Amino acid sequence: MCLENGWECVQGRHYDALINKKKVEVKKSKSNSVIIKCQQLAEIELKHELSDIFYLYILTDKTQDNILEAIQIKALDLCKCLKITSENAKNIINVHEEFKCTIQTTISISKIKKQCNFESYQVVTK
Repeated sequence: MCLENGWECVQGRHYDALINKKKVEVKKSKSNSVIIKCQQLAEIELKHELSDIFYLYILTDKTQDNILEAIQIKALDLCKCLKITSENAKNIINVHEEFKCTIQTTISISKIKKQCNFESYQVVTK
């Protein structure tokens, strides 16, 4: 997807690509919901240097050949939408470290559109 869209592929801990100099975590789904690692958002909530990361949600058809919709949201706005406050973020990281587990949740694109500030995004697929 990076090559098709002219993005710089990074595959870093907190983001996948640089798109127009924006740090972006790309999430693709065939359903209306996407899986999110809570500890990743918790770290973004707590570390000021990560506050410039965006999430790009790409909704595809069942074959993943066609993009139905793509929206972009600031990671900190997503934290607010999921009620990941600084205190909750500390708790998430503590549980993650104590139990050596990944903490995940899902969020629907429709919920993001109803409750968060987002922008539509144009994406190319092959």
